[in-house]
Amino acid sequence: MSDAQTRSQTALKESILGEIESALGPRLEEMYNRHNDLEEKMDKQLHKIDKDLAGMFDAIRSLSDNVASSSPNPSPDNNSPSFSPPGPTTTHDSHRPRPTPSTPYSGMTRLAKIEFPRFSGDRFQEWLFQAEQFFSIDNTPEDLKVNIASVHFDGLAANWHQSIVQSELGQSVLSSWPAYKLRLHERFEDILDDPILELKRLQETNGIVEYHGRFELLRTRVNFSEDYLVRHYLAGLQTETQMHVRMFQPTSVRQCLLLGRLYEQAHPKKPQFFRRKDSEMRPTQVEKTPEKEYAPQKFLTNAEMVQRRKDGLCYYCPENLQGVALNFSVERKKFVRF
Repeated sequence: MSDAQTRSQTALKESILGEIESALGPRLEEMYNRHNDLEEKMDKQLHKIDKDLAGMFDAIRSLSDNVASSSPNPSPDNNSPSFSPPGPTTTHDSHRPRPTPSTPYSGMTRLAKIEFPRFSGDRFQEWLFQAEQFFSIDNTPEDLKVNIASVHFDGLAANWHQSIVQSELGQSVLSSWPAYKLRLHERFEDILDDPILELKRLQETNGIVEYHGRFELLRTRVNFSEDYLVRHYLAGLQTETQMHVRMFQPTSVRQCLLLGRLYEQAHPKKPQFFRRKDSEMRPTQVEKTPEKEYAPQKFLTNAEMVQRRKDGLCYYCPENLQGVALNFSVERKKFVRF
């Protein structure tokens, strides 16, 4: 290849590169400018987010400081710079979870929608459980529990409370919530109600879901371990379901329910057809009506037939043929007339 050809190819390449640079140069510059603009916008957004977060943290810190300063029994915090030990004239019991008698009780829970359960004398254990839950959430002082509970009594329970107030033991019972609960238990607890016996007699009759609902109502009234409850739960299941669940060796009532539901879905119950009793399947006997007895028909001989024709008698009855023919002609005339 000669030098002239080499120079021409080099010049051609340079011209092509120049055209490419002239065509792509503005686009590359535009992309570079866009990239710089995006970086600036992102920096501004990040700076704004940092500023907002700093403001939020300051607001939370100031709010926590206000709550701590307004709290009647602030807990000690060794890491807080604003904490100062109490003076010699003030004493604080930071280990008491409940407010002291000197602290005013607001009488309202933090969850405003929670209402104290009412009691009219029925379902005592369920009401007592809900009442204890309310006292725990509300942090109710011991000396106010009886008054709060009694104002929510209706009917028979309200009459009973009034009798307690008027009795000689009224003051001693009304000032102690455990003593008041004992009196409630003696008055409204069903003596014949034995949840342990009901739990042993419980049997599955209409599917495991319905059985589980009845089991949960009873388990809240007994204090058994999970292992003991599982054994009672399995004992009440139907034989097919029980054998299937036992194969997996469940350790909780929840596992028993899940395994039982899976078995019922895999083996749906077929509709049962009840077989009738033998007495109902026997055919009914129809009484036969007595058959009429017919006299044997007498056949005429040729001589008798000739003699009857001469006498004008019928072959099968003693009627006169002339009278029969006359009646037939009269009836025929009536029919033609109409």
